[in-house]
Amino acid sequence: MKRKIREFAMFTFVALLAMFLNTAVSFAAPVKKLLDRPVRLGHYASSCESYFFAAEMLGLYEKYGIDIEFIRVDNTNGRESLASGKIDVSDGVLQSWLKPMEQGFDVKFTLGLHQGCMSAVVRADSPYKTFEDLKGKTIGIAGTLGGGQQNYLFRTILHSGSGLDPRKDFEWLALDIGAAALALDADRVQALAGGDATLYPGIESGKHRYLSVMATDDYNKDELCCLLAFNPTFIKEHPDVAHALTEILYEASEYTNTHKEEVVRYEHGKGYINGTLEANITVIAPYRFEPSVAVGLESFKRSFLDYQELSIIDKGVDMQKIIDRSFVIYDDIDKPK
Repeated sequence: MKRKIREFAMFTFVALLAMFLNTAVSFAAPVKKLLDRPVRLGHYASSCESYFFAAEMLGLYEKYGIDIEFIRVDNTNGRESLASGKIDVSDGVLQSWLKPMEQGFDVKFTLGLHQGCMSAVVRADSPYKTFEDLKGKTIGIAGTLGGGQQNYLFRTILHSGSGLDPRKDFEWLALDIGAAALALDADRVQALAGGDATLYPGIESGKHRYLSVMATDDYNKDELCCLLAFNPTFIKEHPDVAHALTEILYEASEYTNTHKEEVVRYEHGKGYINGTLEANITVIAPYRFEPSVAVGLESFKRSFLDYQELSIIDKGVDMQKIIDRSFVIYDDIDKPK
């Protein structure tokens, strides 16, 4: 009996030792690097890009053998930085990038990332409840005319059921982002369109109220507004890295959808995003981080056709040619319908 007990104990010890050594070896084994330099990832310091930072928090870049260098860009240089190769990858806002793509801007999309991120507000004490109420008034753009914020509102008005023509029934005024809210407060403009993070302080203070919210509007709420965008030379020279990053950010976006506050606390604590912690948690609450190739492609098509109807893009431009040039479809991520 004692011999059997000793044999069992020895067998158990050997088995546990083998497990420990196997685990130690696996932990010690270095992950093969997919690239001998960091991938330069451009971001706009916004919580709507939480997937970029969730991937770091979850160790996904390291898991796939990718080193990341986060580089801050803004609306004045983000697209140009991607085109010139100063950054390798970023997220592209469809509303901002479609017109340049018609004009030859070359980019490669692999994945749609999330819904939401732009809105329009009016003064809380104003009489304006609908776009019809604003006919003939001036709408400010926190940014540039012809950019994503204006084009988002053009499409929203087009599909509002009001019968209004956004090109003819309103005046439009470009405003410096930092001073845009002051222009609304002073009644220089009667409504203001911009990124959610830009407009939220006015909502938080009670001075402004929402007129339109991309994340919840009936027409816009199911579209993916931001797509994963690669420099075309980078994706050609490093297809394995681009594929891995698409997988990483698919997983990170899904994780963000159910762990928004956790991710915002992480990225805010690391200094990656602008604004207060509380504001960022509130701003992304209605966002749906539901990554999809198919929905990203469908969002592109809807936006493109709207732009043609609005004469932002010439009606003679072949949409399918731009899609064929601009989308890289990985069959193991998901397939467009």
